Amino acid sequence: MNVQGLSGKCILWVHYNISSGVHIVLWKDSGMHVGNFMEDYEANIKSLKNAYKIDTAVFDGFPSGKNIVEFSFQQFQNSNVVVCASHTVDRIFNSESMVWLQSRGYIDCEVLSWSFAEYKAAFDEGVFANITNPITSMVDLRERDYYGGGSIRLVLSSILDTKSILEKALNKCNNYKAYSEGLSGQAAASTVNTLFQCLRKGTYVPVSQYVSRCLAFKLG
Repeated sequence: MNVQGLSGKCILWVHYNISSGVHIVLWKDSGMHVGNFMEDYEANIKSLKNAYKIDTAVFDGFPSGKNIVEFSFQQFQNSNVVVCASHTVDRIFNSESMVWLQSRGYIDCEVLSWSFAEYKAAFDEGVFANITNPITSMVDLRERDYYGGGSIRLVLSSILDTKSILEKALNKCNNYKAYSEGLSGQAAASTVNTLFQCLRKGTYVPVSQYVSRCLAFKLG
């Protein structure tokens, strides 16, 4: 693998998947080390940290932003650390912890949901051609966008898996009217990029046309 700008770098990517555990990928010029751990992933991460000089560690998809931020910054004090979490960190840490994070160079960024124009641009560049569930045509892309909408995780999953994930999330709703109108702030954070998409800071709407229709149907 030859990635421009990453020559000589060692990158650790850790992704949490609610159904299949924690996926760990260690990328080096010499190749990739891939592991999948249902339990005790922290011990495996510590082992890799001790065995390799890791330049950047990326943690993605973890349900508890607070715990994974604390763990990542403590374990990789001499590395670049990227943590992707639904909850904004200034809401889950006290001021003392925030001072410590900022002293480590912490920057809080918000990642907005994907638009169809962005999906199309990526498709035109061939980005979705060599993935687990490749997007083969614009018809395929439009259908996946109908179900997955602003969540690239759902759009890149099979439509069957996406519908299953969304139906399980919808079955947990206790106020369909509030969900159909969109929630704001922390109330929607736990469902961002599942039932909701984030258009701008604090603004959430149903993630896709499919979810909007399901909510409308449940409201009668």
